[in-house]
Amino acid sequence: WNPVLNLKTNKDAFFEGNLGIGTVNPECLLDVRSTNAGAYNTIRVKNNEAANGNSSAGLELSVNGANAGDTRVYYVVEGVQGWYTAVDNSNNDKFMIGTGNTVGLNARLTIGTDGDVGIGTTSPSKGRLHVKQSSNDFYSGLSVENTSSTSVRIWVDADSKAHLDPGGAGGGSGITMDNSGNVGIGTTTPGTKLEVNGTTRTEVIEITGGSDLAEPFEILGEGEVEPGMVACIDPDRPGQLRISQDAYDKTVAGIVSGANGLHPGLTMKHEGSHADGSYPVALTGRVYCWCDADNGSIAPGDLLTTSDTPGHAMKVTDYDCASGAILGKAMTELEEGQGLVLVLVSLQ
Repeated sequence: WNPVLNLKTNKDAFFEGNLGIGTVNPECLLDVRSTNAGAYNTIRVKNNEAANGNSSAGLELSVNGANAGDTRVYYVVEGVQGWYTAVDNSNNDKFMIGTGNTVGLNARLTIGTDGDVGIGTTSPSKGRLHVKQSSNDFYSGLSVENTSSTSVRIWVDADSKAHLDPGGAGGGSGITMDNSGNVGIGTTTPGTKLEVNGTTRTEVIEITGGSDLAEPFEILGEGEVEPGMVACIDPDRPGQLRISQDAYDKTVAGIVSGANGLHPGLTMKHEGSHADGSYPVALTGRVYCWCDADNGSIAPGDLLTTSDTPGHAMKVTDYDCASGAILGKAMTELEEGQGLVLVLVSLQ
């Protein structure tokens, strides 16, 4: 005889009797046992009102035999599908909420024992909130929407670039960060640490990686163009320069930046126009310059101009000839020969 219902009492606790369903030894006030290893086998509350269209809807508490200790509570629709919550003792006691049936269960939200929350993953491990996309497109990421239905989406594309895009569609109108840490605003292909496709406005800019203001030019020279060389305006090529060759040249334009490890602090150009080129030329600021001391030793404070040595500056000794040909002032000395001198560029 296998009793379906057993009420166990004793004389010391008559009003504390345990009720057993499916067991003759109830261990608590209500002890429900099942010999069925399937899912729908323990406790079910079901709606039998067919008029509302959900005659098979119900709530079910069951122990799924597929994983020992895997306890799920189902909200069942038509007896096979619906929402469920589960405590999966076989998988580090994670708490899950999902959809599916007794055969295929799809966890939509998982909370681990450490409190990490996973959406779209049953193994949250990327932070306190781990959202895993279902695909690599704009619509599979994380969306934050206000009461006016304006939203911002965060998503990762197939190239592992992270995007933060406003509005209803992607396409690079927001912020993009690639695997190298380059950030693009208004562009999905940033080529530097920060690339902005548009107008920026700021109160203060502090530059710590360079010390001169430069513009890029195409430069013609008899030999290789090197940082620190003096450049002059090329009358035969509008908007371009050539390496200096004559003393006191009134077409002097600046110094090729980058010599002795001193780089441009700010470079201005207009791509695709005459205001573009391959070599940054310092127009103002501090830059190292190749100088020739054969015309006289150079000391800090001396005015500098072009020399007969290609690409080299020299000390001004003829002030009448130097008018309009002054490159700047020396900030370090050069007693003899040729070498690099730190120059404060100030074209006059």
